[in-house]
This record gives sequence, C-alpha cells and structure tokens, in this order.
Amino acid sequence: QEPSNITVLHDLAVSYAHSGKLAEAAECERKALAIDEGFVPAHIELACVLSLMNEQDQARAHLKRAIELEPEKKIALKNLAEIKLKYPL
Repeated sequence: QEPSNITVLHDLAVSYAHSGKLAEAAECERKALAIDEGFVPAHIELACVLSLMNEQDQARAHLKRAIELEPEKKIALKNLAEIKLKYPL
C-alpha cells in the first residue's frame, strides 16, 4: 500500500534522496504536494533533488513557491541564492 500522509511521503523522499534515489525522492515529494500544495518542506526538498538532477528551472520554481508560502523560511532563500550563483540565467 502506498503512503498517503504528506509527512510519511516527505520522510520517504528524504530517505530516498540520502540513498541517491533521486527520481524516487522527487516522485514522493510530488505526491506530497498533490495532497497539500502548501507543504513547504516538500517544496524545499524537491528543489534540492531537482537541482541534483540538473533541473535548475524547476528547482528555482519550487524554492520561489516555498518563499511565497513562508517568506521567513531562511533555508529556501539560502538554497535559491546558491542555485542562482551556481547556475545563473
């Protein structure tokens, strides 16, 4: 049975990412966001995974969404700045 709880999906995604299973991590975060588009930790983790997969535009989009939802979330701002420095438009 597939998990449907966003926290379980997010935790599973983090585990996948730490194991190098980036596609699986991205899939779990996308499922979490399908349940609750406003779940900021999923946007941030998905952005990190997408960046590792060389999908910088999508990574930027998820970080920008995380910042829109929670402007005080410093990790999203830091990650977005790193992507912009590393991969300028």
